[in-house]
Amino acid sequence: MIKWQKNLVSAQAVKTINEKYKIDLLKSTILARRNILKSDEIKYFAEKDISFLHSPFEFEDMEIFCDRILEAVENKEKVCVFGDRDVDGITSTTLLVEELRRLGLETVYSLPQGDDPYGLTIAGLDKIKKKISLLQLL
Repeated sequence: MIKWQKNLVSAQAVKTINEKYKIDLLKSTILARRNILKSDEIKYFAEKDISFLHSPFEFEDMEIFCDRILEAVENKEKVCVFGDRDVDGITSTTLLVEELRRLGLETVYSLPQGDDPYGLTIAGLDKIKKKISLLQLL
């Protein structure tokens, strides 16, 4: 059994974050526990304006990926997004499928089911490779 070890948190730090930045106590506690105490760090996590997010083009080969997606749109290709069964895998699969469909691509997805092994398998590829021309792995 794993025992969670929480960092000690200063009640004064939580109170300061809560009052100064108008952040609820739970989020203030999380920030304090993660030692996010500087004004610019707190503002970064509390900011709701998406212009403060990091550019996705900082990822290696993002331009190549985007060009390939645009090519698929232009050629009206059928696309499959292969995700995994954990929370971020399901969430990212959902978001990408919705966006690709919004772009007009016929998009299907594949997630491991039941006792399927974790990750992409030859059997999983065999099921979908005849139906699509572009496969995106998440």
